[in-house]
Amino acid sequence: MFLIDTDKECKTPDCAEKLVDEVYMKFTFHYEDANDNTRQMEGAACCDVTSSGQGDENIEHDVTKCAEGTPPEEFVFIAESVQPIAEFGRRPWSKPKASDLVDLVFAAPHLHWAGNSLELFDHETNKTLCAVHRTPDNSGGIMYGTGSEAGNENGYMTGLTPCTWGGGDAPRFRRDHKLRTRAVYNATTYHTGVMSLWLMQVAAADQSAVVV
Repeated sequence: MFLIDTDKECKTPDCAEKLVDEVYMKFTFHYEDANDNTRQMEGAACCDVTSSGQGDENIEHDVTKCAEGTPPEEFVFIAESVQPIAEFGRRPWSKPKASDLVDLVFAAPHLHWAGNSLELFDHETNKTLCAVHRTPDNSGGIMYGTGSEAGNENGYMTGLTPCTWGGGDAPRFRRDHKLRTRAVYNATTYHTGVMSLWLMQVAAADQSAVVV
């Protein structure tokens, strides 16, 4: 939703002279039926650069413009945070413990325009779990449009690639295991209300399993 100053932008109180766009969207959903081996997923407790707890975040933040005289190659804004991967000790109906194990199933990056990269690290080993980067050919997981057709609008961010893991290769952690998020934005201009977060799902693991 975009707000304008109607006193300055409109000739009439109801802006009746302004054109109205009618927008259509199409979604395609793919699904498969659950079976005896299907495991329940839950939202993770992280990861957002505005948060330091279990899902307690502001979500939006500003990107401040670089100071005058900054070399062009350093026109970046960097934000990081460290959070436990899954909730524990907060939900009265299940009360998972910090030592309980979860598998990381899904991590979808969420950035706004001018986003250069978003990375997810195992904070204790510094191993990269998932990362997307802006590249000239859109091969790095952050896509920017280059044309005029729907889905390829020039200059707009048009796509972000998620990371997914199956039951055999999903990273397994204790619920209190720390992950780190690092977001990098182009800071040539000031941006308000951007987001830098991962939309993540985990699945409770067999608590008798051993974390390797």
